[in-house]
Amino acid sequence: MLDGACRVHIETGQLSVIRNARRLSGAYRDRPIISDPERGDIAPTCVAHYAKDVSTRLVADKRFPHGARPYTVREYARLQGVPDSFNFVGSDNDAYRMIGNGVSVPVGKWIGSELVRYFQ
Repeated sequence: MLDGACRVHIETGQLSVIRNARRLSGAYRDRPIISDPERGDIAPTCVAHYAKDVSTRLVADKRFPHGARPYTVREYARLQGVPDSFNFVGSDNDAYRMIGNGVSVPVGKWIGSELVRYFQ
């Protein structure tokens, strides 16, 4: 259970900055996966547990400390092909979990079209 002070840090993004710094410095057993769109990097797999620790997959952004930041919910959803018009209900953690547990929209459409083709 988080105390009130920890909740404030999470809501302001300070906790993710602290975790990013610790992970980037090697304080964890694994370093984060950092994607740089300017270099043409491919984004990592969207996972449901991203909601628990957003410091595992980062996007390069020079405006942030250490030159990297977590994906926003909207960016994470775009990686899965979710249209920008889709509104997530619940917290950001809920949205990250829904995105990570879901099947990407293009893959779902392809599977559906193949099923239709098969049964015709």
